[in-house]
Amino acid sequence: MTEGEPSNHVDQPHADPSPAAVTFVTTEHFTLQGARSSTIAEATGRATMFLGTVSGGLIALGLIATAAGVGAAFYALGLILLPTLAFVGLGTFDRVQSGIEDHGYTRRIARLRGYYFQYAPELAGYLLSVPRAERLRLQGLRGGV
Repeated sequence: MTEGEPSNHVDQPHADPSPAAVTFVTTEHFTLQGARSSTIAEATGRATMFLGTVSGGLIALGLIATAAGVGAAFYALGLILLPTLAFVGLGTFDRVQSGIEDHGYTRRIARLRGYYFQYAPELAGYLLSVPRAERLRLQGLRGGV
């Protein structure tokens, strides 16, 4: 960059970050990625369990209807099974809403990536990133493309 040429980065640091700061940021990034991964795995596991429970319950209802006809046994099983499935479904839905947690982890990871770009701008070509204007547009904020 020549004298008088504007900088590409507004918050250009004056000094390199301390090794402790770099270690902390790297460790925090790794921890957030692990937390994000476990959140996604838990939501997937719960959704899979719910679908399996619903499938098994409907098959049981079908077998009872076939074996005993649509009579007292069918209605008794239905009165036990359907509220149970509704309860499991509500619990699953509540926990699958962990997308909010995932969004928080994603935002924190993005802030750490900003730190990397600020203190090591030479890495920008090697790290995939969405341009600032596009990030703002995706978040529904003004100033986006």
